[in-house]
Amino acid sequence: MGHVIGMITSFNILPHNSNYNDIKDVKENKKEKFLICQNPVSDILKIKNINCKNVELSVYDMQGKLVSKGNYNGNVISINFTSFKKDLYIIKINDDNKINNYKINKI
Repeated sequence: MGHVIGMITSFNILPHNSNYNDIKDVKENKKEKFLICQNPVSDILKIKNINCKNVELSVYDMQGKLVSKGNYNGNVISINFTSFKKDLYIIKINDDNKINNYKINKI
């Protein structure tokens, strides 16, 4: 298992016509039920969740373009970032209509 590097943050997804400079007011979310392992990530990102079923997960680049999407069940979600270019990404996790957003750094 990997370990957590850096701080998990939560913020809103940018509209498709927004750009990186539009990101403001990143806030900590102290009551997260997801643990992001290996952020920054170079290959496999693992997301551990607590009692989640039918989680919808989407990955967006910083221009707001959807680059990956899937539905998951279980306690650990693995996302392969190997083919992604080095950049920042937003992961949007929809769990029982509660949306959590995370900034991920691909190195």
